[in-house]
Amino acid sequence: MEEQIKTIEETYQKTFPTEPESAIQVNVLKAIPWNGAHGIKTSSTISTEEYVSRCPWSGFPDFAVLDLSYEPHRAILEMKSFKVYLTSFANVGITMERACQRICFDLGELLFPRRLEVTMQFKPRGGHSNLVICEWTRPR
Repeated sequence: MEEQIKTIEETYQKTFPTEPESAIQVNVLKAIPWNGAHGIKTSSTISTEEYVSRCPWSGFPDFAVLDLSYEPHRAILEMKSFKVYLTSFANVGITMERACQRICFDLGELLFPRRLEVTMQFKPRGGHSNLVICEWTRPR
């Protein structure tokens, strides 16, 4: 049985190759300086159905609806750069949980917001769907 499983994994890797996590283009992300009106709490919510990455073991695509919600501090996210950044995940072999963590971390480090939450609702694959939620908390 182990021999059969190994053969299947090798076949998937040869049939559906993936790129390493280092292929994610974090350097394309851009922040726009922001100085919001004092006393007015502001939040931004961005939603896209265009997220895709690859299962690190099979190489099959993992599609997700991604929702990003944050309260800006001194910067806001430049949308075109975010789209390019997300597109760079397309051939990366990464778990669903790690993808959500990576996006949350990269945006937290870029924007340094008051609050940041990334929610990814993955489309069912193999009969199972997965909802992953990550929160970034600004260090004090």
